[in-house]
Amino acid sequence: MKKTTLIFAALFASSFAMAQNTATTTQSGEGNGSVTTQSGINQAASVNQLGNSNNADVDQFSNNTGAQTSTVIQGGNGNSADVVMRQTGSGGISPGNVAFVQQLGNDNSVTQTLNAGGFNAGQNATAYQDGTGNSLTQTMFSGYTQSMFADQKGTENTGSQEITGGGHNHAILRQDGIENSSMQQLFGTNQGSGASDVLVDQKGSFNIASQEFRGGGFSQRNNGEIYQDGADNIASQYANGTFLDLQISQTGEFNQSNIISEGTRNTGIITQDGNNNLADLTQGGSDNKSEFLQDGNDNVIRGLNVGDPVLQLDNGLTAIVSQYGNDNTAILSQTGDLHTATIVQQGNMNTATVIQNN
Repeated sequence: MKKTTLIFAALFASSFAMAQNTATTTQSGEGNGSVTTQSGINQAASVNQLGNSNNADVDQFSNNTGAQTSTVIQGGNGNSADVVMRQTGSGGISPGNVAFVQQLGNDNSVTQTLNAGGFNAGQNATAYQDGTGNSLTQTMFSGYTQSMFADQKGTENTGSQEITGGGHNHAILRQDGIENSSMQQLFGTNQGSGASDVLVDQKGSFNIASQEFRGGGFSQRNNGEIYQDGADNIASQYANGTFLDLQISQTGEFNQSNIISEGTRNTGIITQDGNNNLADLTQGGSDNKSEFLQDGNDNVIRGLNVGDPVLQLDNGLTAIVSQYGNDNTAILSQTGDLHTATIVQQGNMNTATVIQNN
């Protein structure tokens, strides 16, 4: 049984020429349901469902003349999409806000919310899913001229992206495999603070990636990238500052990386190729640079005590560690000014300790 409900504001009925709202719904199969609610003018919603038991719910509202466009395309069975746009408050009217969902496969779900208060133009959320049981949430609470893009393929992958405040933030999420999980969060203010570019790209199974970025500005962009190819890898990055560049790349199984960076012009790069590698880094201050490379198995880069990260808490510190082989351990702890540490280990069961304090 098919069900289609279209609800429009009263002004649509009063003046066709002024309203300019459009809604198109096409359904094929059995048990499909589509609910489209629009208020204001210059709203456009298009729903095209092919297959059985798919559900799409679009709710658009605007208290000014800002245009909002939603498109939902679903093929397969049991897919669910929920798109909500608010655009309340004063703000620019061009460019408009855009939400797009395309789902192929079975039992996939997408939730999108674009609630852009204040400066409320140019928000963009795009979601592609192909497979079975994938779940994606994309949320914008405030800000302007920002974008979220997600592409998930496989089985039971979970993705979450959130942008709150700021301007010109951009998030990209790609997952391909089985039961991978990713979360990206960007925070800022409507004065431009919070401008960041973040990316998660996962291939394989049971990988976990998370990023949280705060700070930044229009001319002080932060960058965060996580690449995972394998199984059971864990990567996390936290940034709060300006001109921060954080990158984690993992290939293999059971690798773990964690970067925390606060300050200005800090760079943290961790590359892991193998199994059971561990790298942990904390940065504070400015102009610090860390590059960790682990090629092999069971390598560890950490701070002075077991479980402590490598610490760079002042200005102009550089730590470069390269490990090749198995069972290598490097311990670095730097506080003070203008320290440089370079460690290269090749072979098995090597240990290196560097402590530079003032």
